[in-house]
Amino acid sequence: MIKKLLFIFLLQMSFATCICAQKVIDWRATRDSIAKHADKFLDVEGLKLKPGLTMKKTMEMFEAIGWKTDPFYEVEDDDSQMHILKGESLGIKNCEMFITPTEKDKNIVGVIGIVYTESNSFKKLKETYDRVKESLSEKYHVLSSKEYFKDKETENSTSNKEKLKALAQDEAVFETTFTISDNVDYNVLGYATLFINHYGDKQGRFNSVSVIYFTSDNFIENMEDDPDFMFLK
Repeated sequence: MIKKLLFIFLLQMSFATCICAQKVIDWRATRDSIAKHADKFLDVEGLKLKPGLTMKKTMEMFEAIGWKTDPFYEVEDDDSQMHILKGESLGIKNCEMFITPTEKDKNIVGVIGIVYTESNSFKKLKETYDRVKESLSEKYHVLSSKEYFKDKETENSTSNKEKLKALAQDEAVFETTFTISDNVDYNVLGYATLFINHYGDKQGRFNSVSVIYFTSDNFIENMEDDPDFMFLK
């Protein structure tokens, strides 16, 4: 379910033009210079997402604060080398965390995600979304926030069934993206996106509230692979 969620979200991500390939830029040098003078970074459960953060250090840190490796998941059988942990975040029990390395260096963290809630109650989903959003808003800059039902009748409805149906049919959007600063130069240090999502796999269909953190190393790889990479503005 976790892998399916990450795949669907990455397909859905949309980016506004911020960086254009007008000249060749040494993105690693640019990132490292900005990181050297940054007074804060994105963090997950107290772990700062600094450039070059290793998978080994990340796993050790999360395990030290009580996150447990999923005993039913074999990392060796996954080409993406994803790790799945279970634990508590923001006082919410039974959360699932997934950690994946970058494509080019499997020792470096590329993405960390937390699934806070899976529920068939839209009210519960929205309450959890609002709770996580409030917490992240206290720490980071809200870059963008889209929260609406495409159909006004559904938006004003009290029907749980109608609202979940809208999620399933991509007729509802609840998504907020955060960066560490309103200075766009700092976007190179990574960003986080919180969202309510509907997805399905062989085990069934699910509604969840999740946040995905994209590290600066993930960003650098995208820029090096595609100089016309579209990033958030």
